[in-house]
Amino acid sequence: MHQRSAWSSGIGLLLVGLLAILEACASTSEPATPTPEVFNPLPPEQRAFEAVREVLAGQLGLDPLAIRMVETTPVDWPDACLGLAASSESCAQTVTPGFRITVETGGTSYEFHTNRDGSLVRSSTQ
Repeated sequence: MHQRSAWSSGIGLLLVGLLAILEACASTSEPATPTPEVFNPLPPEQRAFEAVREVLAGQLGLDPLAIRMVETTPVDWPDACLGLAASSESCAQTVTPGFRITVETGGTSYEFHTNRDGSLVRSSTQ
């Protein structure tokens, strides 16, 4: 019986020692840093092309992947309407950086004007 209680108290001391070590490690270690999300934005001309692709695909009822880029040219548009104001439209007269983008699908070319981030897209054939 004496051996069993010595064994039990030895295990108890071992557990207390391990808990003390774990607590010491936890209190001295720095808080965990969350793993940052990888953010790889597309270049502006690619974002603008993707916006054009979505617009044209919606207009034609096509898979966006059926539309390919032919040419992208940086342009400073003379107004907020990207140089394509309708006759009844009033546009802010502010230089708007963007792109002239020519795309092709099914043997037909289309030209679009965008602002720099592709949030504004206008067709030159509207």
